[in-house]
Amino acid sequence: MSYYWRYVLWLIAVIGLVVVLIMLLLPGNHKTISGNQFISYSSSNSVASLIIDAPENANSTHQAVKISVSQNSVVYQQLSTYKYNVVNQQSYPNNQTAYKVFLRSLYFANFLRGNTNPADANPYGICPLGDRYIFNFVNNNQSVIHTWTTSCGEKTYYGNANLTVSLFENQVPNFQNLTQNINF
Repeated sequence: MSYYWRYVLWLIAVIGLVVVLIMLLLPGNHKTISGNQFISYSSSNSVASLIIDAPENANSTHQAVKISVSQNSVVYQQLSTYKYNVVNQQSYPNNQTAYKVFLRSLYFANFLRGNTNPADANPYGICPLGDRYIFNFVNNNQSVIHTWTTSCGEKTYYGNANLTVSLFENQVPNFQNLTQNINF
């Protein structure tokens, strides 16, 4: 084989390697879940949740809110301290049809788009004077999605954050009244 062809093959191999590395390093959801598969979780033992973590402050005054949605219930929890002690909890009945519509809405808000690299999973300490929004989706006690975004712009979540947060908040009757004394 001539020197020219060896050079061309070597160049193609290097370009291919660079393309693969770029694909691996680009942010994005590395778990491939179709819309139909995600929506089909409405009939399984799955839970979609959002934690709104308020700005960082003293442990005794730290606050957060968690909303968990499943096919059987919507659970609102007001949390205190960094250990997330539950200080108020409200549960509301849900059904499979409502949960299916909720999951479909999350899908169209691009809930599945994000960097799911475990090395980037911890949002604590990021955006200390702002809020952190932590999104989780668990099926049969197995994490499917764990992403987050902040009011400062740092994020691993690449969906429509405002829409996603509103969708969760809208699952809780009287959400605004329940959170009126929380500083976020």
